[in-house]
Amino acid sequence: MRRWRTRVAVTHIGTSIVSSAVTTIAAAVPLTQAILLPFSRFGQIVAINAAVSVTYSLSAGVALLAVAAPPNFVARWRSCAVAGVVALGIFGVATAILLAVAQIGRVHIPGPSGTDLFA
Repeated sequence: MRRWRTRVAVTHIGTSIVSSAVTTIAAAVPLTQAILLPFSRFGQIVAINAAVSVTYSLSAGVALLAVAAPPNFVARWRSCAVAGVVALGIFGVATAILLAVAQIGRVHIPGPSGTDLFA
């Protein structure tokens, strides 16, 4: 059952993954030819990141999905609620860690406007 579900998932979204990676790499290639070094480095980083991401997601990610995915998953309201609570919990813990580092360690963590995130 897992193999079938994995094959169906990759068949449905594999083309989208490859297409998005190809367009991202195609957009990053002109940046690699820029005269200014920061833009050139940024283009290289984006292109390498896209290539590694698509390679991982279509090789190791698919293998992991075929081995460890739930065999009989049906999306019900309860499973969606549990996933939402887990995601909110992870976000809350990460925020608490950042707050503790900023308050206890007296570390400057800049927010979007440049001021302290936890002022």
